Amino acid sequence: MKHGITVQARAIYRAAFSGDELPKGWKVSFVDRCVSSRRQRFGSSRKINHSPARRWGQCWYSRKTIEVLSPSVHPGHEGHGGWICTLIHEFIHQRCPRLRHGQEFDRLIDAALVRVWAS
Repeated sequence: MKHGITVQARAIYRAAFSGDELPKGWKVSFVDRCVSSRRQRFGSSRKINHSPARRWGQCWYSRKTIEVLSPSVHPGHEGHGGWICTLIHEFIHQRCPRLRHGQEFDRLIDAALVRVWAS
């Protein structure tokens, strides 16, 4: 089940990215579970985590949609801090699609969060 939060997400996006607007056509929703878009190839030894409990958010470029695990269905994601941090994380994926997780990715998240908490 999806619960649209695009209006709130647009305000957070503006605060996080110095007045920039969420790109046209993008939507943000709370979801009851996040599902991986990756599929494991037959015969591959590569392990892919499909556990919904470990996914807090998902950025779908093809659908122009960001999904964030609803705080109402996961006790570890309660309060504004949890889902807002996840939302910022997914916004970084949306803004920098080629940037992988690491120090630079974390630096961008931290800087965006400082701007959100200061607003």
